[in-house]
Amino acid sequence: MARAVILSMVALGAGCALQAPPALSTLNVAASDPAAAQFSAIDSLAKAALLASDGSPDNDELAVRAASLLFQAADARAQCAIVAASVDGDPVDIVLAADDRVSAEVRKQVASLCSDGLGAAERVVARHPDNPAAQLQRGLCLCLLAWANGSVRSLVQGFGPRILDAIDKSVAGDAKADDCAALRLQGRFLHKAPWPLRDREVARAALLRAVDEAPCLLNFLFLGDALWSEGDRDGAIDAWRKAVDARCGDSARWSEAPLRELTRRRLAGKGKAV
Repeated sequence: MARAVILSMVALGAGCALQAPPALSTLNVAASDPAAAQFSAIDSLAKAALLASDGSPDNDELAVRAASLLFQAADARAQCAIVAASVDGDPVDIVLAADDRVSAEVRKQVASLCSDGLGAAERVVARHPDNPAAQLQRGLCLCLLAWANGSVRSLVQGFGPRILDAIDKSVAGDAKADDCAALRLQGRFLHKAPWPLRDREVARAALLRAVDEAPCLLNFLFLGDALWSEGDRDGAIDAWRKAVDARCGDSARWSEAPLRELTRRRLAGKGKAV
């Protein structure tokens, strides 16, 4: 029933999505803008992958790679901006809400990269709907696009059912791939999504399975966030402490430094009142 309600809202948001330039415009900025220089390595990889995929639009492998690298370039920007939007020493609840304070310019860059990443993933999905790698990248790009657009705009624009569809198909296809990225995405989305999409019981189960199957930085970090918001302070702190020393999966390596800093700030703020 909840999904039916959301599906009925898709048509309401036509034309409301955040307007963003093509990904190549964003990827080319690092060459001339010192503020973007820190992203030059991942941007170069993403640009090469995007051009290769555009040159061979029927090649599924190239399209999935382009989608993945564009997402990683977008996520690196988002995580660095979240660190900048928080203050070392803030209480945990303030640190967890720092993503709400990220600038419109960063959101525009994220939307630029993820829009083209989504396009690459959906080319594959159009041909092979059950391709789990393409569905995973589709879900990841959609989730960051939803964040860039903001919760209200994303809700009426119909991101919800598309994200759920991508998550369901990627979990069913290969839940353990990329350090259980599909399960991690499922847990993160269902825990943070607004009513009526939220399902914290399913979210918690997905994140617990993810850390059991793949005890890596992001899985512990997201589990800790979920437990903290549910009032399980001890469980959250334990998960974050494990995240500190956990390995970082390959697909998250471009965001590793800000993710580790945000983990440290969660732990530093654990005893402070808002």
